[in-house]
Amino acid sequence: MRHTVELEEYHTAKLGGLEYKSKTGGVIGPVLRKAMKEGIVSEGDTVRVMRGDTLCFSDVPVEAFTSYNIKEDDKGLRRIKYVPYENPHYKQES
Repeated sequence: MRHTVELEEYHTAKLGGLEYKSKTGGVIGPVLRKAMKEGIVSEGDTVRVMRGDTLCFSDVPVEAFTSYNIKEDDKGLRRIKYVPYENPHYKQES
């Protein structure tokens, strides 16, 4: 199944009713991981990424975005292997 992630502004990604915002990192992977937790998306699915009417990525496997985090800092962009961690004392806001 193919899903569409919509990028808005500079640091927001939306997929259906889900939204993820970040000013220091990639937003596509986190919104897809949220969708996987809720059963909307599975790793075998594909995703296309749009910014308005502009196609950014087409038919990319979901796992290509969910396997890594993208971080932006003074050193530039870094791709970091995603390691799931559930902290029972921390609830992340969407």
